[in-house]
Parts: sequence; C-alpha cells; structure tokens
Amino acid sequence: MNTLEVDFIRSKILVLTKLEGEQRNRKNIQVIVKQLMKVNIILMVIKQVHGILCIDKTAENHLKNYDGSYYYIEGVSRKFGKWTELRQRFYEDKQIIYNGGYDMQGNKKGRWGILYRYKSSKPFEIIGGGLYLEKVGGTRKFGKWIELDEQNIDWNYNTLHGEYNDQGMKVGQWVIQSEKVEFPIID
Repeated sequence: MNTLEVDFIRSKILVLTKLEGEQRNRKNIQVIVKQLMKVNIILMVIKQVHGILCIDKTAENHLKNYDGSYYYIEGVSRKFGKWTELRQRFYEDKQIIYNGGYDMQGNKKGRWGILYRYKSSKPFEIIGGGLYLEKVGGTRKFGKWIELDEQNIDWNYNTLHGEYNDQGMKVGQWVIQSEKVEFPIID
C-alpha cells in the first residue's frame, strides 16, 4: 500500500460500493485516481475500478481499525457514521459537498446538509439539506428540504424548496430558486 492510500484511509473519506466477482481479487484491481483535492483539512480521493467506486481488500482491513466509519459484512462494503461526500462535478472553483450520517445498514439518516463554496480558499456555506426519517425497510426524506437542482450549469446553482411527507413523497408546491455566484471584478 502506498502513502497516499494510508493518508486517505486515516481521513476515512470515500464512497464505498459492493465488491463483486473479480474485483475482490487484488491482482485484477486497477485503481485509477480520478480526483485528489484538499477540502479544508480533509484529504479526499475518489478511486474507480471499471466505473465502480471501491476499495481493495488491503485498504479495507486498515479501515476496520478506524472509529466506525466503515464496516464489511458478507462481501458488502457499507458506509457507517458521519460522512462528507463530494458532488460528482467538484472543481477547484465550484465546490459542493454533502454532509451527514449513515446507519448500520448503509442508509442515510438524520440531518444532511448541502454546502457550497466558490474557491477552496473560501469557507463552505450551507445552501440546503433536510432530514432522513427512519422507517421499516430503510430511511426516507421527511419534512422541509432544500435540494440542489442537478441540472444547474456554469456558475449558477438552483435550489428546490419544498416538503416531503412521512412516506418520502414530495408534497405541495416546490419552488425553484436560482443563485448566481458573484465574481470579484479584476481591474
């Protein structure tokens, strides 16, 4: 295992998925570092094998030694505890993260936040989020939510404001709000 992987494991930040078939065999795993960023003090790495985000067996054993953010049962990697996740299109000058927790089944639980910042030198600001309610068979969004509209483009982002019922269904009127990022004028 190289130093980058060890540093990454100590940070406990990665989206994990089920390891299946050949991907369990370490010889067949080819890990490509897709993105490496420093977000506040947390070093985040996204690794990809055949289009699936994963972690190999050696790294998995190291993760078991850190305070409950990950566990491995019956061949399935699961998130557990508090997590900070990068939005898929995460850039140096447009950064959106999701922050919240997972239960023992790997379901989102409790309050989740959506945070945004224009540059890595700026602090994150909360732009949305909501609550996950525990129900039989998993968790569901509940109550008032502000969600990010994934169709946003360029330097604007749109948020959707509305409410979910206890079945996890959108109810009532949802309002779209457009936020334009202000850039400093350079003379």
